Formats: sequence, structure tokens, C-alpha cells
Amino acid sequence: MKTILHAMKTQEPMSGLPELLHCIVSHRDLHARLLNTLARMEYVGVRKMVKARHSDFLTVDGLQHMLEESAHALRLKKYAIGLAESPGQVKTFSSEHTLGGDAGEQYLQDVDAACAKSLEDIKNPQKTEMNYLLSSAMIEFRAEVFYPVYEACLRETGASFSISAILKDEERHLAQMIQSLEAHCPDWEVRCKAVQQAEAAAFSHWMKGVSESVEHALAVI
Repeated sequence: MKTILHAMKTQEPMSGLPELLHCIVSHRDLHARLLNTLARMEYVGVRKMVKARHSDFLTVDGLQHMLEESAHALRLKKYAIGLAESPGQVKTFSSEHTLGGDAGEQYLQDVDAACAKSLEDIKNPQKTEMNYLLSSAMIEFRAEVFYPVYEACLRETGASFSISAILKDEERHLAQMIQSLEAHCPDWEVRCKAVQQAEAAAFSHWMKGVSESVEHALAVI
């Protein structure tokens, strides 16, 4: 687990993340669109969970996970609306209302696809459940290195809100995913490491999408 987190923290896109976030947070409308992007990603994550989870494997923790991720999406969306000069600027999750929103959604799709590929050798009814657990774990690992940087930026700039509660939920979700993986997929760490390169490439593509959206927005201000 620590090896995976360390690898994510030291990847090239992470080195430029503080500067990028400070640039975004200093522009109210850009910040609102970033929050809307994060809300969109939380929503897409919930949508994927609902499609992936089979009732035979769904427990109260699984339902709680869906509920909390939905709450994250709503909370982030409300933060976005509160920041935007006009609520209409972040009304939907469309490209023009987000900041690299399409790339953010593609990140989730790419991680899911990479995890599915890493499980091709599995031939049992729990394969879909294992893919849910593995992809969720990889995304939660990324949240554990992304959200603290964003939270630090919020504190440094005197933001009126915090995402620390969301981060605590994500940490608990990761612990739950790992516990379930240890029960259903004993070699989960090996499979996570096999997915790391694809996850890093997907994250880099998302950050590039955000940067390009920022550059375009600043060029027309």
C-alpha cells in the first residue's frame, strides 16, 4: 500500500499540481469549474458502482459507499455553485461547465478498463466484483495523494470551505476496499502495481486536460 502511494506521489504530474491548483483557486470561476469537475467525477464513480455491483455481493458497506460518494458529488456541486459568478456557469456537468471534465471522466473509464484487463485470467462469477474493488482502490489511492494537495491549497488561500471530511471518507473507503480485496483477491497488490502505469497515464491525461482548459480560459479573460 505504501509503495503504491509513494509511486503516485512522486509521479511527474504531481510535481506541478500545487502550482496548477493555486492558479485555478486564484480565479473564482475557474475554481468553480474545477469543483464541478470533481463533482462530475464523484457522480460518474457512483454511476459505475451502481452498474457494477451485483445484489449477491452488495452489503451495507457497499450501499454506504454509494451514498457517501453521492453526497460528495452534491457537496462539491454546491461549493461550485457558491463560488461561480453565476450558478448557470456550473449548471450541468458539460464540458463548458467543467474544467477538463471530459478528461476527468475518461480517467475513471481508463482506470476501470486497465483493472478489467489485469483480471482477464480470472474465471469466476466474482470477476465483476473484483474489478469494482480493484478499480475503486486505485481511484481511492489517487484521491489520497490528490485531495491533500488541494486541501493544503484551500487552507493557504483562505478558502471558505474544506474538503477534509471528503478525504476522511475516501481514506475509510480505501481501507474497506483493501479489506475486501484481501478476502476476494489475495494477490491484489500485484494487480494494483500492474495497473499503476495505465493509471498514471490516465491521471497525466486528466491534468493535461485541466491545464489546457485553464490556458484557454485565461486567454479569453
